Amino acid sequence: MMRGVFCSIGTLIVDEIHLPDGSLVSGRAGGGTGHGAMGMRLWEEQTGILTRLGRDHQAQDFPLLDELFLPQGLYRSEDLPTPRFKLLMNPDGSREEVFNIPFEHLPETIPDPSEIPSEWEQIAGVHLHCYPSTLPEWVKALRQRGCQSIVWEPWSQFGAPENYTQFLQLGQLADIVSPNIFEARALSGLDDPLQICQSWIKAGIARVLLRLGADGCLAMEQDGTYLHLPAFPIEVVDQTGAGNACCGGAAVGFAHSRNLFFAAAMGNVSASFTLQQYGAFYPVAGKCDEMRERLNYYFQLFPNLLA
Repeated sequence: MMRGVFCSIGTLIVDEIHLPDGSLVSGRAGGGTGHGAMGMRLWEEQTGILTRLGRDHQAQDFPLLDELFLPQGLYRSEDLPTPRFKLLMNPDGSREEVFNIPFEHLPETIPDPSEIPSEWEQIAGVHLHCYPSTLPEWVKALRQRGCQSIVWEPWSQFGAPENYTQFLQLGQLADIVSPNIFEARALSGLDDPLQICQSWIKAGIARVLLRLGADGCLAMEQDGTYLHLPAFPIEVVDQTGAGNACCGGAAVGFAHSRNLFFAAAMGNVSASFTLQQYGAFYPVAGKCDEMRERLNYYFQLFPNLLA
């Protein structure tokens, strides 16, 4: 029996990044699930990814996948090609995104809850990046495996006013709900991050980890206590996937501590490593000292982080 597995559930994508200077960074693992899983793997060796790889999948599509992650959970789609994502970075910092398959087919790349590997008898923490309507079924299946640290990251395309009521209902199922500030504003119609979090807690969501990009994150507990944690100061290479990695790190932190603020600090540390490179996956060997130093940065800012 394999105990204490962490996993990210969703879609793996091959990124092709076109930089403003005309250069190309190709063949990098991406997608919210890839980055979320890496945010977990930084802290926990027993980390897996639950996804469907494309029918044309080849090992070179996702370098380090086999080295870093558990072998279970990687299914093969019979119908869809490997999802590929062309990211066009503009000089002003904006970007354009182009998929090789229609977005409405992306949910087909996510396995069903019944396909959670039997080897994962105990699941410690999950970054859940699934189609919204499937969230209740996923939560039920994960609870049956003992999981008490489910971080739900709503899909960006779900961030629209007409989905707000459904979002508030679904959000009550997860241990932590973590959209980014743009998604949160689009859903709620509110602008101020603190007001957004307060309104969601009042509506019955247990905990909110609102990701603020370069401003770090705002974490709010069930009782309304909150903490704004700044981003770890680092020279940014590429911001893609940092928020997803934050969700993954937070799922690990909450599983270990049941403390949202400590979980947010671990999430920010995971995000900081993502910001230093292109693509989701990177070797973790030799990073322990640096991880501790970055986590200690938050203990210096907030001495009572685990109080």
